Order: sequence, then C-alpha cells, then structure tokens
Amino acid sequence: MLDRGELKDWFHSSEIWIEATVAGLGFYLFTVHTVTTDERSFLNRDLLKSANFVAGTVLVFCAGLIQSGVLALLPTMLQNLMNYPAVTTGWWLLRAASGPWQALFLVAPLINRVDNRLIILFGLLLTAVSMWQMSCFSLQMSMAPVVISGLLQGFGLGSTQVPLNIIALSTLPRHIMTQGTALRQLMRNLGGSIGISILVATLAQNTQVVHSRLVEGLRPDNPLAQAPYLQRRSA
Repeated sequence: MLDRGELKDWFHSSEIWIEATVAGLGFYLFTVHTVTTDERSFLNRDLLKSANFVAGTVLVFCAGLIQSGVLALLPTMLQNLMNYPAVTTGWWLLRAASGPWQALFLVAPLINRVDNRLIILFGLLLTAVSMWQMSCFSLQMSMAPVVISGLLQGFGLGSTQVPLNIIALSTLPRHIMTQGTALRQLMRNLGGSIGISILVATLAQNTQVVHSRLVEGLRPDNPLAQAPYLQRRSA
C-alpha cells in the first residue's frame, strides 16, 4: 500500500483499498492475539513494560522515517534536475553516507565517559541542522551542500544508534533480548517505508500546486507572457 499508493492515486484505487483492508485486518488480529494470548505470542508483552525500550524504539522509527525518505529523493534530484551522471551521484552520496560509520568509531569510546542522553541530544541537534540545510537546497548549488548535509545527518543519526541501543536493551530480560532487537529493526524499516511514502506524496502534491500557479500566469493580458519576456515560436 505504501509503495504503490502514490502510483495508484491512493484511495481512489480499488487495489489500495484492498491492501489497506488486509493491512488493517492483519493489525487487528495481531493486536487481539498479542493481548489475549499468554503463550506463543508473536510479541512478548514484557517488551512494552520497559519505558526505555518503548522510547528507544520510537526514536529508531523516527530515524528510519528521516533517513530513508531523504535518501530516496536525493538521487532523483541530482540526476534528473541537476543533470549529474549516475556514477557521480553515487560517488558523492557514498561520501555523504559515510557519516554513520564515522560516528560509530567516534562515539563508541565516549559511551562510558559521557551521559548517553547528551550524546543522543547532540546527534538529534546535528540531524536538525542537516534538515534545515536541506530545506535551503536549490538547483543552482554545487555538490558541496549535499555532501555536508549528508555527513551531518549521517553523523547525527549514527551518534544516536549506539547509546539508543544501550538504553533500550539494557533493561530487557535476557530471554526477550533477541525479540527486542528484531522488533527495533522492524520498526526502523517500517519508518523508512512510511517516510518514503510521505515525502513522495508531498513532492507530487507540491509539484501539482506549483504547476497550477505557473499556468495561472499564462494569460493573454499578462505582460510577462508577451515579448520580449516570452518569445513567440515560429511555425
């Protein structure tokens, strides 16, 4: 539903309605099964009793929401709008994507020396700065702002991963540790899917709005639609 919603015009399509119904029914059955079943439940309810795990999982979901959505739109902008070759785009995005790995090497020695909450706050602030910088992107810019914002975002989100894992998983009993790790990865992937769908839908809607506003100015009485601003094409 999330991947094909924009292509099928969301709930104007019977396919999306069917997929949404199946997803809603599945979520309902999952919830009822989790609440009413004590043994062999897919989700151990003890995971939800840990405030640290719940908060850490929500933040991981938000991280996937941000990072995956941005990475899905950047290649399209660089190749289709700024005319960079695919190899050049991949090379520069690879540099920008090195931020999380650099953060892991730098943050790991600080885990036992600095309050983990301060490291998470620092990472979230870097992510906010990178998102603000991305809001200032234009087609006249060089590749430098893309790389810098990518490094800041990657470094910021990477700085939050290790302390978040420690805080979220440290209070879990050993027998549900594996399930907690799997659930966090699932929520990260789900956040990425939702983030891509939201950004693509927002982009399509804003594109339609901008096109409509541009067409409004193409009137015979608009001086900007006359020569010398708009040249007539010869037959």
